[in-house]
Amino acid sequence: MHRSQKFHQFFILALLSFGLSIPALAQSDRGAIAGTVLDSSGGTVQGAEITATGANTGAVYKTITSDTGAYQIPNMQVGVYNITVSAPGFKKSEQTGVVVQIKLRPLWTSP
Repeated sequence: MHRSQKFHQFFILALLSFGLSIPALAQSDRGAIAGTVLDSSGGTVQGAEITATGANTGAVYKTITSDTGAYQIPNMQVGVYNITVSAPGFKKSEQTGVVVQIKLRPLWTSP
């Protein structure tokens, strides 16, 4: 085998090894909140409106709970939020100071 072929094979092997040694996580400048809205008896609340308002930015994100009471607000700017939950027939609920942080996500998944 010629010297240039050996170098080429070494370079490819080194490149593959380096690529596999990098942690399989990518950073995003976004985060998310998710949860389930329950009533005082533990039953799920369908159709509740969730509003997240940035405490420092005023950015507003909204969603509605599913038929199982679940909700998710993806792709939120990182920061501190005040979360309100309202639904017909229920008292409005608010939680202040909810921190949304950067979310790590895998670059790829193995089969």
